[in-house]
Amino acid sequence: MAAMNVMFDVLGKQRIQRVHQDFGELDSLNDSQIRAIYRFSIENIVYIADLIREHVERPTKRSNALSVEMQVLKALRFYASGSFQQVLGDVICADKSTVSRVVRDVSNALTSLESVFIKLPTTRAKKEKIRSAFYQQGGFPSVIGCIDGTQIRIQAPSEDEPLFVNHKGYYSINVQAICDDEGKFTNIVARWPGSAHDSHVFRMSNIKQYLDANHRTMADGLILGDSGYACLKYLMTPYLRPTSAQQERFNGCHKRTRVMIERTFGVWKRRFHVLHGEIRMKPTRVCAIIGACAVLHNLAIMLREPKMDADGVIETDDIPNNALYNGHQDVATGVYQNSAFGLAAILPMKYTNAIVLGNNLSGVFIAVINLLCSAGAPDPKVQAIYYFVVAIVILLVALDAYFLLPNMKFYKYYESQVALAMTNSESPSSTSFGQTMGQFKDVFLKIKVQAFCVWFVFFVTLAIFPGVWSNVKRIDFPLSDGMFVGIFCFLSFNLFAVLGNLTSEFIKVPGPKYVWVPILLRGLLIPYFMFCNFQPGTGRTVAVLIESDYAAIFGGIILAFTSGYYSSLVMMYGPKLVEPEVAGKAGMIMAFCLVTGITTGVAFSFLLSVMVNW
Repeated sequence: MAAMNVMFDVLGKQRIQRVHQDFGELDSLNDSQIRAIYRFSIENIVYIADLIREHVERPTKRSNALSVEMQVLKALRFYASGSFQQVLGDVICADKSTVSRVVRDVSNALTSLESVFIKLPTTRAKKEKIRSAFYQQGGFPSVIGCIDGTQIRIQAPSEDEPLFVNHKGYYSINVQAICDDEGKFTNIVARWPGSAHDSHVFRMSNIKQYLDANHRTMADGLILGDSGYACLKYLMTPYLRPTSAQQERFNGCHKRTRVMIERTFGVWKRRFHVLHGEIRMKPTRVCAIIGACAVLHNLAIMLREPKMDADGVIETDDIPNNALYNGHQDVATGVYQNSAFGLAAILPMKYTNAIVLGNNLSGVFIAVINLLCSAGAPDPKVQAIYYFVVAIVILLVALDAYFLLPNMKFYKYYESQVALAMTNSESPSSTSFGQTMGQFKDVFLKIKVQAFCVWFVFFVTLAIFPGVWSNVKRIDFPLSDGMFVGIFCFLSFNLFAVLGNLTSEFIKVPGPKYVWVPILLRGLLIPYFMFCNFQPGTGRTVAVLIESDYAAIFGGIILAFTSGYYSSLVMMYGPKLVEPEVAGKAGMIMAFCLVTGITTGVAFSFLLSVMVNW
């Protein structure tokens, strides 16, 4: 009956919101601090307490018996820190034996719920959902789970000590687990000493017997494991020595899909740091703690708790990459740039390039600020304050420079040169609207190639960066998803764009007549990035053909360098192809094409996201 109640709650029963007097000590903590200490919000802590209430509630209040809520707080603090001393210091006064007894009771209670919260998918709809998600992530069909083993370090046991020494030379429990596409455990075995081989643990497990008896066809689903397991009709392992392109592709899809279990182990151990260090208890007690942490891990995913690192910091991977980017920002930036390019049009060529260079340098600055804030101020609210302050300072400096420029002597000099040229020209000093539009038409016809080039440069760039590039997921690069995007998408792009800007000061190839040729070839970068590991978990139906993180990084470098180089080149070429007195109009046309390229590129990036899911 208790199990049925639990399952009913999981399936959607609304939890009753209650405030317990034992939580009074948490009143001074905000949500982030509570999650940092206990790994769950106060509402979800209450929910966990309700799940195990009948297992751990004391029959009387004699000797100041601890409430269920206080026992859960103590246990969660121990799982999060792995230290009895921290629990003793953080929670109300209690001796070590009390905390040890609480951890034992709560662990046993949570472990008793394994059959409710940790189970293989059995319904056809659930299997189909998991198969589809795994296929989108790695391209391997019919997968319903990934299997692997991990070692949990323990102190030297008093009995059968040699059996617990693993292949790395320390004492441990060998934990076998299977996970689904969300990183939830669907099976876990935590009862074998560290010396046991992964294949032996699986061979002796109940899950193997279940699969032997119930797996009939591919429709029942496959499990992916590494080469340490035997290849079976339901357990796929990679080719040890691939001899063909098909086998290489098989191994690539297998690797990209199976990496989910390794990520799951990483998230699990970072959330519950007790699993990272040495657990100084008897092996039987350790196995109960492992089972409890596995149940809590699945609960955290079901209750949508953010991922946490060992220090209780919310990982930025939980924030979608596209949440950090808003295409409308680029459109607004382009409008502001229009005025700046118009001002610079009457200046020598190098000053027009300086605006493009400054734009990319500002991108480097923002990317660095983003990485520093993520590392030094993980709280999103603090990050927002930092960004706001920096933005206000930069905005004031930019406004001051914008109004100061026309009053500087060197700008007045070039302005007077243009005025003199206009005086000496045959054009009247005042023109009608029709004449003005005619002048714009004449100027456009003279710079139409450069106008198209600047539009296409920014169209291709904004179609890929950052909307597509920031959603290309790493496959096996040794960085978190957030750091991978922050470094190789945002920071790398702006750095190489600056390098491209600087190169255009010394090398101007090709000339104005043929500059359109390499710029048009840049359009091939759009399908290149589409065939990278772009949006693997959002219903992607287009096959991933570029299966290397380094190939994606290389493509990003090419995109960035050519963007900086050719945008500088054509922005310098355009105004210099017309008479000085209409150079300002040429600059405005080029800036208009730049803004149009940004706008259409951003819109097209949204279309690309839809195209890979057709």
